[in-house]
Amino acid sequence: MNSSLLGYGTLAAVVIGVVVGVVLFKGADETIVEWDSVSESVSASTAEVAVGTLEDLNFRLMDYDKLEASVDDFGRPGPGASGENIVRADKPLKTETLTIALPLDGMIEYKAIMTAGDSVVYQWQSASNIYYDFHAHQPSEVQGAGFFTRYAEGEGKVDRGTIVAPYTGQHGWYFLNLSDGPAEIKLTVSGYYDEIVRLDLGG
Repeated sequence: MNSSLLGYGTLAAVVIGVVVGVVLFKGADETIVEWDSVSESVSASTAEVAVGTLEDLNFRLMDYDKLEASVDDFGRPGPGASGENIVRADKPLKTETLTIALPLDGMIEYKAIMTAGDSVVYQWQSASNIYYDFHAHQPSEVQGAGFFTRYAEGEGKVDRGTIVAPYTGQHGWYFLNLSDGPAEIKLTVSGYYDEIVRLDLGG
């Protein structure tokens, strides 16, 4: 290997290490490393490996001053801990995959019965074009029969995401077949909920 290229490569690694170290440990108040500015400081002839950006990861650095570290019997510090990104569950994890058949112009609803604070990860997909309305209802005696919360609405062949129930009630999907013939939807739900119920709407 060319010794000059090796030298430039080592220099580039040092530059990146110094910049990352300074950003991570200087205050650490939710700072995100700007990798584009780091890569610009390295010559294109020596940096052949593509460097991505951390912005796509959508995370933040914790404020180290606010993390409490414990010390064991040997004087060694343990890791700091923060519970702000975890929600405890008082029910077992469930996973269900449902195959939903819809005739021409058919419609149907599937709802997960959830307690406030429960969370689910979901995905549905179809080879056909589907209108969907992802929404929730509280019990009618709480807000009245016409009350609902809409999370998302649209049409397409796939949708996926995560929902944390803001209140106890039914949280789920209204599907309407927009294609020129019968349609099939595969719905997968995983998380913390009581059960999934089907509401027939004449479709």
